Order: sequence, then structure tokens, then C-alpha cells
Amino acid sequence: MKLGSDTKERLKQIVKNAVAMDPMISLRELQAVLLQKGIKIGNLNSLARIRKELTKDAIEEMDRTQVIKRYADMEERMRVLRTELFKIIYPDYKNGVYPSYSEQISAMKTMVESDIKLFRAGLDMGIYRKDMAKGKKHTKEEEMAMRNRPFSPESIAERRRVMENWGMIDKDGNPIFKEKNVKLDAV
Repeated sequence: MKLGSDTKERLKQIVKNAVAMDPMISLRELQAVLLQKGIKIGNLNSLARIRKELTKDAIEEMDRTQVIKRYADMEERMRVLRTELFKIIYPDYKNGVYPSYSEQISAMKTMVESDIKLFRAGLDMGIYRKDMAKGKKHTKEEEMAMRNRPFSPESIAERRRVMENWGMIDKDGNPIFKEKNVKLDAV
């Protein structure tokens, strides 16, 4: 049965209030609350769809400044982590601290992973997206296609050339390890 726009808005408000009072409320309990208010919903799937729609709307209405503040806090924690990792990667031998090469490689790996996670968190929040500021929305498939698109052959060749110049790989693309105690799983 189709609901009128005013009934649908009233329904949404009742569901919002019920979920605010008890976030773990079940669909059957929501159905009972709506019945007390004079709205009968027989199909639990349509009620679940309305609840999902309200959750999605609430997420979209989230205050962007709070998101940016949380991102800034996370970025600050990552900065502190990077500072400590740099002490391992580039040790100060005056202190008598001598990390092994595998510890240094592990610290580099952790630092790169943390940078990637921070960047992806920013992407997920829409911080780096110009079209998000304009209000353009992408579907999940479009988002995945943008994120998972392959590198161009020129980009791959350039990366390979840089890695060869730095002595990280040989001409065949195999990794080069100059130290015998460095394990492949630490890379």
C-alpha cells in the first residue's frame, strides 16, 4: 500500500524517535510502536528498507566538521607514529641503538602501510574529492572502478625504472637483497 507524503514523513519521524530511544530495537518492536501510533506496516521488509533509508540519511547529514576534526586527530596520531618509525629507519648511532636491517625494513613497511591507510581514510571521507564538494555522488560500482583502475603502461615502466635505479629490483623485476639476513616476508 502506498503511503501519502505526510504519512511517510510522520512514519519516518516515529521510527527516528524509536531508534533514538533504543538503537537496538528490532523490526517487530518498531512495528508495534508504529501500530500504537496508528500506522500499520504489515511487511517487515518495507520497514527494514525505511530504517535503512533513515540510517543512510543520518550518515549523509553528519556534520562534516566533525569528520574533518576526527581525521585531523588521526593524522596527528599518524605523525607521532611516523616520527618513532623514522627513529628506527634512520637510527642515531650515537645512542648505541643498532636496529637490524629486518627491523628497519619492517618499520618502513609499517610507515608506508600507515600512510596508505591514512590516505584511503581521507578518500573514504571525501576529503580529496573536488566533485564531493560540488555535491556529485558516485555509485559504489563507480567508486570501486575509480579506486581499482589499473596503472597505465607508462606509469608501470616509470616505477620499474625507478626501482631498478635504486637497486631494489634487477632487470628481470626480481627483488635484490644485499644483506643475507633480510627475509622476503619482511618486505
